[in-house]
Amino acid sequence: MIDHPEGAMETNEAGLELPTFLRERFDVTALVESPSTLVALAPTGTILWVNAAWSKFAWENGGNEILTKFGPG
Repeated sequence: MIDHPEGAMETNEAGLELPTFLRERFDVTALVESPSTLVALAPTGTILWVNAAWSKFAWENGGNEILTKFGPG
């Protein structure tokens, strides 16, 4: 397992925790702070987690209604 810096955010602004499979394989800070849009999906297609860049892109591109109805979780 990767050691994460003290205080690294593992939840997004919606309070969803970064999935274990990502925490164990990637640098948490890099995922959370990446300017790239990142999303973690379950095999069923359920959104498990998104980073701030993904949320920002969605809101800026008319995703308000979709995020409210079908956002993470």
